[in-house]
Amino acid sequence: MFHAELGMSLVSGYSSGSDEESDRNKRPSDANLDFEQSKLLDKPASMPVEKTVTGDMQHIKIDATSFKRRKRFFEESRISNAEFKNDSKTIKKTRKGSGDPYNYASYLGPWAGYDNDDSSSSEEIEDSKENLKNFSVPKEDDAEDYRKAAETETTELFEKKQVPILHPPSQSKIDFNGTPGEQKCYVPRKVLFTYHAHENGVQMLQFLPKTGHLILSSGNDNNIKIWEVYGRHKLLRGYYGHTKPVNYINFSQDGTKFISCSYDKYVKIWDTEKGTCINKLKLRSYPTVAKFNPKKNNEFLIGNAKANIEHYDLNSNDIVQSYESHRGAINDMIFINDGTNLVTSSADKTIKIWNLGVNMPIKEIKGTKQQSMPSLQMHPSGKYFCAQSMDNTIVTFTTKKNDKFRRIRKKTFAGHHSAGYAIDIQFTPDGRSLASGDAFGFTYFWDWKTTKLIKKIKTDDQPITKIDTHPLESSMMAMAGSTGKIFLYD
Repeated sequence: MFHAELGMSLVSGYSSGSDEESDRNKRPSDANLDFEQSKLLDKPASMPVEKTVTGDMQHIKIDATSFKRRKRFFEESRISNAEFKNDSKTIKKTRKGSGDPYNYASYLGPWAGYDNDDSSSSEEIEDSKENLKNFSVPKEDDAEDYRKAAETETTELFEKKQVPILHPPSQSKIDFNGTPGEQKCYVPRKVLFTYHAHENGVQMLQFLPKTGHLILSSGNDNNIKIWEVYGRHKLLRGYYGHTKPVNYINFSQDGTKFISCSYDKYVKIWDTEKGTCINKLKLRSYPTVAKFNPKKNNEFLIGNAKANIEHYDLNSNDIVQSYESHRGAINDMIFINDGTNLVTSSADKTIKIWNLGVNMPIKEIKGTKQQSMPSLQMHPSGKYFCAQSMDNTIVTFTTKKNDKFRRIRKKTFAGHHSAGYAIDIQFTPDGRSLASGDAFGFTYFWDWKTTKLIKKIKTDDQPITKIDTHPLESSMMAMAGSTGKIFLYD
């Protein structure tokens, strides 16, 4: 009796006594059988499966023809897998060496072929070598030349004679002495002009403050350019000196100078008119955003990838203050309350508000739905600021200290798609509309009062990530993105 019970216990799925019911519940159903078991149960309707249930055991009867077919299938699968492994080992033995990785002329890397391989001709191999020779990444022994290039600045003048570019054109009908925001603004209707600005994408663009008769742009081609808004829309200046993409530019309040920062870890300050580099800084980590203090033209702030913001004095070349509280790269920053407060956003999915000059945030705002908020913009009234969130919404906060910079949930704008891109937002000068780029090439416009979508314009086939509004025109805007084109709308 003992031996009989032991034999039964060795049968899979059998249980006795008080455990019978629990084991029955644990038994997998036909739907949960593994793939190969399920194949055995899949038969045409002409092959009925006879199931006999005895206790917790299930006997499945299969006809001889089906059994032989299944057996042959499994045997062939095992043979083919073994042959595949042997063939792979044989092919690997015939692979040519990759060569010396420090010798660009001979290094093949993943392009290395196989012995007796007719798929690649000798001409193709030579072409690959030539491409490697001309690869844009500098060699180790050229590091010093590369550094010197980053320290050398030049300016190219594209007009025949040097004409002062900061003076607005006299032939234009617009009143350049007007005050931004006094005009009633509308959604633009059509493309006025398309600038073929930068290869591989535009990183930043900005209208000249107060007059808007110039557009400053930077791109992935390492260059900074300034364009004519009126007239023939010519390229007027080219500012060269960065050796990697220029990811941020910003005019001073009077437009006489601008600041640029690049992935080459340099921050440079340029004279807009002359094109000369006034000052430059070499940072330990690459800068992500750089802006002038709106109240002091001799001060500027730099946010970097090491989660720090540094406040510089141009006159003394010293750091006035450091702001250290974020735990991720700085994405953007704006000034609110007449420049007394600084708002910063970071990759750590927070927004922090500071008293300018004090290294201690007075407010921390966590990202909506635990998403980063890479772009910031203040409303022309100065009472609110908005943040572009990666959850495809634009959220609004009050700038009042006594209101604790709370979020205004009724002022939430949605409908566009960011798709992982840091997309700019911008208000029209009168504050009646809010505009945003889009990952699918659209530009969206919302009514500020009702938060309803007014219009969306198909601007490009690729993401529109940068946008700016003309300070004096009622409907003129500039949009740019991945294609490197700047679209001037009116």
